[in-house]
Amino acid sequence: MTNNYTAHNIEEMLSETNKVVSIEIAILKQGLRDLASVNLTTRLDAIEWLAKKDFQELLGRLKLDSTKVQTSIQALMLYPLESRKVVVEDMIGILDSLKDRD
Repeated sequence: MTNNYTAHNIEEMLSETNKVVSIEIAILKQGLRDLASVNLTTRLDAIEWLAKKDFQELLGRLKLDSTKVQTSIQALMLYPLESRKVVVEDMIGILDSLKDRD
């Protein structure tokens, strides 16, 4: 059996990969936004998610340094809630600038 990968097949695979990465970045962004939510349950759920293996795996797939991300999140949580919202949006801006780095 031979591989019949054409340029079109490869383009389709890359497009699907890019879609997955975009979805995973959106998940990370929402998790960050949830840390600044006015809803306490939402904030606690986000904090719980950060401790899960799924979060670490997501960072790995996105090629983000988990130690640096965790340090940034710990610093974020020291801010008052209103300030946290501004800092989260700054963090999201950095994520957006990184997504085209590869």
